[in-house]
Amino acid sequence: MRKILLSSFILLLTAAWFAGCGSSSKTVLPTVSSNFAFVRAGAGGAAGLQQHSLPFNRLSLRLSGQSMPNVSSGNQSLVIMKNDGTGEKVLANNLAMVGSVQLSLDGKAGVSMEEDDNGYLQVFYADLTNLNNIQPKQLTSTPENHIAPQLSADRSTVIYYKWTSAQISQAFTVKVAGGSETQISTPSTEVYFPTFTPDGKHIVFEGYNKSSSGATISMMNLDGSGITTITNLGSDWDEMPSVSPDGKTIAFSRYTSGQGEDIFTIGIDKTNLKQLTTDGNNWDPLFVNDKIVFISWRDGHDLIYSMSLDGSNQKNLTPNDTYDYMFWD
Repeated sequence: MRKILLSSFILLLTAAWFAGCGSSSKTVLPTVSSNFAFVRAGAGGAAGLQQHSLPFNRLSLRLSGQSMPNVSSGNQSLVIMKNDGTGEKVLANNLAMVGSVQLSLDGKAGVSMEEDDNGYLQVFYADLTNLNNIQPKQLTSTPENHIAPQLSADRSTVIYYKWTSAQISQAFTVKVAGGSETQISTPSTEVYFPTFTPDGKHIVFEGYNKSSSGATISMMNLDGSGITTITNLGSDWDEMPSVSPDGKTIAFSRYTSGQGEDIFTIGIDKTNLKQLTTDGNNWDPLFVNDKIVFISWRDGHDLIYSMSLDGSNQKNLTPNDTYDYMFWD
């Protein structure tokens, strides 16, 4: 069950709503924002589901080499709110190809993905310290899909994944200052949804080996060396890792055949595995300051929930007849 994170640079306007509290680790980190962005894909039912599925369907067509229909408008909206459900604000309506965005820890920059004129997914970055002069900067331009960009805590580097000519998924980086892309070569391991640890010293990712039947949450050095498995590799599919602001915990979703998908956390030192949800309808966790925000289907369509770090106080943040999501799924 692959979750694809894509977005339009319009989402970068969300930084106007950053608020924070201090974070703690051995490395001094910036203030941590309590806000996140998501997409509302219209009302429930067939029309909403079609709009919700449109971006992923277009990506599937592109990856398979098929032609894609042109889309000029849609019923998706860009929404932001705080991790407790307050402060909801709709920033844009009638959008066709928008997903979500990853903001820097302090909310002063953002990175997103947008389809270019040729239908390829490119990485964009914006410095948001001056909201009166936001100028999104395109960082990639090759005729390939650059998927799920994530910012380093110091806002200097973007990491993402794409398929190589050998048709394996690998992590790549590009500097915010510009320049060419750099591949992080891990030929024996496919890399999906890579993300930096807050101290910038390691990369946590969803790893897959074609000889296995599942995926695992793994970690590696910045050059691709020293790959270590954090969750046990089996038939389960562990995916979409998010690292806590203090760098000590990883949240991820685990798909188990016949049981659905649920949210887990584990220490980055491989200890203290915890299952936080149990109904099999939850995925795509994201640490947002002192809470975990995630997508749930428990109400019959995608809505966004939050919970405390121990899984308690689960709360529907978007109790609407809509499809609300942070990442395409």
